[in-house]
Amino acid sequence: MLITSAVWLVILALISGGFLLQLERQTRTLEMLLERLEATDIRP
Repeated sequence: MLITSAVWLVILALISGGFLLQLERQTRTLEMLLERLEATDIRP
């Protein structure tokens, strides 16, 4: 029973770690996109 719980904890940790990594990548991509938009922004 203890081993099963430990395995589930490891699986959960891997899933949440992957999710956070993906979130970080998306945030970085959005920041780069915003910087590009600001750089090409033509103001009157």
